[in-house]
Amino acid sequence: MTATRADITADLHRLGVRRGDSILVHASVRAVGPVFGGPDEIHLAIEDAVGPDGAVLMYLSVQEGLDDIGRGVLSAEEEAGLREHMPTFDPATARAARDHGVLAEFFRTWPGTIVTPHPTRFGARGDKAPALLADQPWDFALGARSPLDHLCADGGRVLLLGSDHDAVTLLHYAEHIADFPDQVITRFEVPLLRDGRRVWVPCLDVDSNQAHASWPDRFFAAIVDRFVTERAGTGEAAVGRVGASDAVLLDAMALVAFAVPIMEAMARGNRGEGGSVSVELIVMRLDRVQIPLPEWTEIVALDPDLRLRTAPDEATNPATGAVIRIAAGEGDAELRVGDSWVPFLAYRRGKLKTRYSRDFENTGNPVRTKIAAVARQLKAVIATDAGDDLLDW
Repeated sequence: MTATRADITADLHRLGVRRGDSILVHASVRAVGPVFGGPDEIHLAIEDAVGPDGAVLMYLSVQEGLDDIGRGVLSAEEEAGLREHMPTFDPATARAARDHGVLAEFFRTWPGTIVTPHPTRFGARGDKAPALLADQPWDFALGARSPLDHLCADGGRVLLLGSDHDAVTLLHYAEHIADFPDQVITRFEVPLLRDGRRVWVPCLDVDSNQAHASWPDRFFAAIVDRFVTERAGTGEAAVGRVGASDAVLLDAMALVAFAVPIMEAMARGNRGEGGSVSVELIVMRLDRVQIPLPEWTEIVALDPDLRLRTAPDEATNPATGAVIRIAAGEGDAELRVGDSWVPFLAYRRGKLKTRYSRDFENTGNPVRTKIAAVARQLKAVIATDAGDDLLDW
């Protein structure tokens, strides 16, 4: 059934959204379902729910290439091409990142939306918007004085409408303020217009892909899901339906306070002998060619010794002993070894990944043997994130 803007607003109020709220929104248009007037009516309904004295905030970021130089994700040739041809970053006109969903771009382009002048870009509307977006620092733009910091100080909330719980931007703020060793810092460059010339300006930040080497796959989703389970009905977390989507409303500062000790304990407790950290094994195609998810799932479906995993993975918080249950991602697989099923490869952004084990040094190890067979089927290579050498399996 097609919803109206008023229907969405009413659903939000039933969920617990209040007038005057500052709301950081993550939403899947597809999950919300059809709305008369199209996707714009979704963000407008949220604005109606908080009223003019509230604010709607979304993380926009930038399109691919504007902030990739220096991150180690591109070849030297690709970086040279960007340096020569990439236009300068204009915060007023640059498109939102595609992987943030289409609603971010609809929101950005709606009259009255203001944005931060930084590639780690946020947009906001409402009376509180200028205060939320004020003074974002150039380095560590998701930490102190960031829009996320201001959101927490304002008593703001996070709204998830059918979105992936592993993509909650607020938890990057928790990574910035948490105190743990070996935090991964990335340095990238952005093309800006300075005195009529295009210059590449360096920027430092905590690595948003992997702030610490011990973070397990879907770590953010595990934290969010556990928070919701423990706090639902307390005023810090609410669940319900908005349109056709499963909706979650979270207290921002409570979620950060919950996440920080988990991150600190994980970073300190998931370290091996001598302080070494875990190494990730990667099955990938060269030249940044992605492995399509359907191709991978077909291999799993046709192999009697493989299956897609549905049960959650588990990690233990070493400080408290609490178990963090990590929901299986789309394309996570298990391997039959004897009478048991063991974790195998997980699909992540066009690559297959798993933690490297010393058992793989045994050429007869069944997991190693199957990884090598899968790589041959996919015409892929096997590597680790510990170095540039490919594994000759």
